[in-house]
Amino acid sequence: MDTQPKITADMQVSDMTQQYPATAVLLLKMGVQCVGCWVSRFHTVADLSREWGLDPDKLLKKLNRVADGGKP
Repeated sequence: MDTQPKITADMQVSDMTQQYPATAVLLLKMGVQCVGCWVSRFHTVADLSREWGLDPDKLLKKLNRVADGGKP
């Protein structure tokens, strides 16, 4: 079993949503409107959490749960 997280704080948001489309659904449900924004190519998950006032550890847990096949 793979214990490494699929999504890390330094991953680009655009790469994450491209590799794991369900993460985009999760972010939209959370009210994060940067999905598909041109800036997402340059922002990391850490940047996103800081800009939207989200706890980075909780966000990464949620994103990785969804990337592993959980519901957004």
